[in-house]
Amino acid sequence: MPKERGLFTEGYRKLKLKAVSGIMLPLLMASIFIILSSPIPIIAQTNSATTVFLDPPTITGVTVGETFTVNLTILDAPEVFCWQADMTFNATVLECISYSEGEFLETGGKTTWFPGTIDNVAGMTANYGCCLSGTDRASGSGRLAYANFTVIAHGVSDIHLRDVKVSHDPPSPPVSDYIVPINIIDVFTVVVAGTPHTAVTVSNSTGKTFQHSGFSDHVFNETLKEISFKVSSPDYPDQIPPFSPFRFSNVTIPKTLLNASILDKWYVIIGGISVSKTVTENATHYSIYFTYTLGIHEVQIRAAHSVGGIYIPVNKLELLAPYSGLTILLAVAVVTVVYVKKRKRHTEISS
Repeated sequence: MPKERGLFTEGYRKLKLKAVSGIMLPLLMASIFIILSSPIPIIAQTNSATTVFLDPPTITGVTVGETFTVNLTILDAPEVFCWQADMTFNATVLECISYSEGEFLETGGKTTWFPGTIDNVAGMTANYGCCLSGTDRASGSGRLAYANFTVIAHGVSDIHLRDVKVSHDPPSPPVSDYIVPINIIDVFTVVVAGTPHTAVTVSNSTGKTFQHSGFSDHVFNETLKEISFKVSSPDYPDQIPPFSPFRFSNVTIPKTLLNASILDKWYVIIGGISVSKTVTENATHYSIYFTYTLGIHEVQIRAAHSVGGIYIPVNKLELLAPYSGLTILLAVAVVTVVYVKKRKRHTEISS
């Protein structure tokens, strides 16, 4: 039987906070809480009461042939008529063997399941979804679907959501009448010296157009002390309410992975340009909030380097990187010269 893990779901349900209102609404921050039974920090809601996430979001392949069930879960959903959601995964570690309907929509009435496709070469699913009919609706929390995976090689695979959309009614103008604003949770696991570190992102970069929405191409650069990824949002503002040209991400990074002793020494670079961000912290994690326009963006999150107590500007780090080898050679040369001089002096004294 596939293994099923629900700690993430239960912990999120217990610790999830309601959105804070007021004049700072555009800059709402996600507070961080740690579930003792899970390595993943739990992040409170930001601008939406409805959240879609995967449980578990990461599979560690230890035994080839072992199977796991990943739950596609929705929390605090108001009167849902239809949903669609797909996933990407590491095809060198996992093989997706099935994607099946969950029970959530069935609480509202008879459903129609839309089976999509699974591509185990590219590591993705496409065009899966489910709808009710007529005036039937489902509200609350539950499981939208189940995806079963088989381990085909040793390794770690995060599973990322993409093209997530939840609706009140069948599509018809105006869009605001049928789209449910949602947040998704994305997870990026970095293994350093055999130890996994988990960065978690809450974002409203969701929806479905000819361009896929969600997060991809995650990279950790230990030399630059940087996490980077690609984020995509539908580039038509009228497709996702509220009707704003901006999306947000709130990225939670463990201090065991990246650490900046001064909060303003964090940098967020989007498309090569350093942008405004808000950084908070607790004892174990940093939380970095920033916004961006609709479309596709390359994002870099970097903790500035300190050399002798002096922080190197973020845009100078790449300039210094090519000279790291030269620095080592110079240090070796200096040590060699000192040694030769001492040796020569010792020889002169002895003679």
